[in-house]
Amino acid sequence: SRHSKNNCSRGVFTAHERSKLSEYGTQQKRLGRDSQKEAEACCLCLKPVRDPLACPKGHLFCKECIYDSLISQKKEIKRQVKAWEEQERLRAADAERQREKEEEARILQFTKTEGSILPPPPSQLLNPQSHNSPAASAGSSTALVLPTKPEDHVAGSATLVSDPKQLRAYWLPSLTPDANVSAIEKPNEETKCPMGHVLRLKQLIKVDFTPMKGVDQTDDTKFGRFMCGSCLKGINSVSALVLSRPCGHVVCKGCFDKFGKSKGGETPMDRAPQCCVCSMKLVSDKDVVHVQGSGTSFAAGGGDAKVATKETVVPRFG
Repeated sequence: SRHSKNNCSRGVFTAHERSKLSEYGTQQKRLGRDSQKEAEACCLCLKPVRDPLACPKGHLFCKECIYDSLISQKKEIKRQVKAWEEQERLRAADAERQREKEEEARILQFTKTEGSILPPPPSQLLNPQSHNSPAASAGSSTALVLPTKPEDHVAGSATLVSDPKQLRAYWLPSLTPDANVSAIEKPNEETKCPMGHVLRLKQLIKVDFTPMKGVDQTDDTKFGRFMCGSCLKGINSVSALVLSRPCGHVVCKGCFDKFGKSKGGETPMDRAPQCCVCSMKLVSDKDVVHVQGSGTSFAAGGGDAKVATKETVVPRFG
């Protein structure tokens, strides 16, 4: 009945209520091409690369984008290092002032202790205000006040009448507690790739794409301008690409596995892989860079382009 279908006070879902929930449970949806980054797109601006450069991990960038990112990081690191050095200088100065205060307090305590052992001279007892004697004139600038409370024995207490800085007054700026300022940690002076790993400017690799035949290369705002340098097929968002570091040529992974890998030889140089475009030997493992494929904030790179979400619905209790 209509009343039973609209009854929402049960602790479990009915079949009618479950049918109304279109996104209940784990849902798998196939992502479209708009959710995936093109193979020739910059990882920063997501536009077709201009003057392409690649990091050792295979991420593609526009020259202007990656240079701007690294230079901005260097400026920020320089600012953080300057702030950290200023903090360390202030800490050293505070430590030095604290050491001087402790030394003054130690000397004052010693003077007070030694001066209280011997009685004052008879002339000072008869006329305390007299300053004619050399002893009185010498001790007039450091008139001592004997401590009357236990806290007066603490170093730095108000033991000198002529020293107003030692007075315990919370309204004086010099005696108020310092504000708790968060300490600055020593910054890391290494610049990083926008993808998270350490990257220096000299580690960037110049990429030499093979232009697609019959496509206007002057319009750098459209995708589909490049192709594999070996099989001459266009590259797209699902293309697995391999970059040769010494020469910068880019070919698809299928061509590299078929033609670029070594077939054997007598010397290590003969057994080394080579570029499929210019036949340059790739001696080191670092000379072969696998270009990172599609992947944005909507889709993970490589593999099956599906996303699984699980919607949890809290049961209602009447």
